[in-house]
Amino acid sequence: MLRPAIGIGSIPESDDFEVIMFQMAENSCPHHVKGGCSMWVFRATVCRAYPVMPVINPDQSVVLSYDFACTAIENHRGKYPGDKIPWDPDSIAREAKNARKLSRVTERVMSEFERAWIFDLLSEEWLPFSQLEL
Repeated sequence: MLRPAIGIGSIPESDDFEVIMFQMAENSCPHHVKGGCSMWVFRATVCRAYPVMPVINPDQSVVLSYDFACTAIENHRGKYPGDKIPWDPDSIAREAKNARKLSRVTERVMSEFERAWIFDLLSEEWLPFSQLEL
């Protein structure tokens, strides 16, 4: 089940509030089945980008990095000289394109930080980003 994740606006109840990203309500994807994704062709941007992901630097700039906890990366670690995994260039280009979409969301949150909100699944409440420790 999808739930809101990030919103921009004065307060969540206001007319100017816009949800700009959603999140899964469960800890794992319900579409992940043994052997992979059951909806590969229709997967979300965040899935298309993985393991590329936006990271906020201490200077508040947003850069693209890799999630080294990714199973594919972990499974290949140590198998190739210098841990250089042979990636399909077309696949990397597609993942990077989708990661840039995620980066734009992150950049928007950083540029409108005082109006940015995150939805907490435990409390089922919107929390202002300004109250979070980054």
